Amino acid sequence: MEEETVEGAIAAAKYFMELMPYVLGTGDTTEWDSMSLHGCEFCESIRSMASEANEGDGFATGGEIEIYSEDGGGPYKDSMFEGEDIYIVSLGLTISAMELHYQDGTVDSYVPDDRPDFRLSLLWGDESWRITGIQRGDSV
Repeated sequence: MEEETVEGAIAAAKYFMELMPYVLGTGDTTEWDSMSLHGCEFCESIRSMASEANEGDGFATGGEIEIYSEDGGGPYKDSMFEGEDIYIVSLGLTISAMELHYQDGTVDSYVPDDRPDFRLSLLWGDESWRITGIQRGDSV
């Protein structure tokens, strides 16, 4: 994860996705934010869900991640990032059932996803990886 290679990008993408249950369960977005580039809509939606669910007496349960496949490529030039090298990583995930319990007593329940596919784009800079965007499932 500490190197600018396809393997490093895959390791970073796996680590990032495996952070999701922790972020949702605790509301601690410090590491999530350090790896999320501004403008990553998926990253921002998870951050928002975590903040809302962990406000007051709220909490989250479940949402564990199992990675069953991985593939990556790059570097690719991307004009959106001023010619910086972008790496693309595809992950197959199983996500367990999850519940978000809000302080007002409402609960959002999410059924398990057996084989959602995620495509992450990553940018290497300042000796670390940043997630520039994530596409999920049919949008991949």
